[in-house]
Amino acid sequence: MELSDAVDRILRHHVKLIVGIVVLAAAAAVLLHLGDERSYAATTRLVLDTADPEGQSASAAIADTGRAIATSPSEVAGALREIGVTRDVREVAEHHVRLEALGSSGVLGLTVLDSDPLVAARLANTLARGVIETRLAITSGRVAGTLKDLDAQIDRITREILEVDRRLNEVEGR
Repeated sequence: MELSDAVDRILRHHVKLIVGIVVLAAAAAVLLHLGDERSYAATTRLVLDTADPEGQSASAAIADTGRAIATSPSEVAGALREIGVTRDVREVAEHHVRLEALGSSGVLGLTVLDSDPLVAARLANTLARGVIETRLAITSGRVAGTLKDLDAQIDRITREILEVDRRLNEVEGR
């Protein structure tokens, strides 16, 4: 018996079983996804105010910073409020917002999933802008804080110099 004869014999005798299994599998797939809600993904790219990363680990660190900001409940709540949409903030922050580094560059990809494509796009853009603004506020605050600390140190040192100068004048006067 040749191989083609064996295949022909198996198919002829078991055609009802094969068709039944295929129909059953297709019906199961349809039933499993019958109540599924459509989900749309909107992705935007952004760059934070950091130096270009030297490698994959530096790029991952930049992405971690962006992710921490983008998925914070306060940031998500603000973005949802800004676009005028009501959603469960924690659900969106934890399960519908993703931010990842694109390769080893400083470019980040922010993706938002939603059942409404317009909401997904508007939320992605609003969150990206919010991440950039929050990052700038943090770094500007650090610079301002550092400048304030330096000013305080300069004032203290100036007072110390004036005090030493006064003592020297006293000693010279004697």
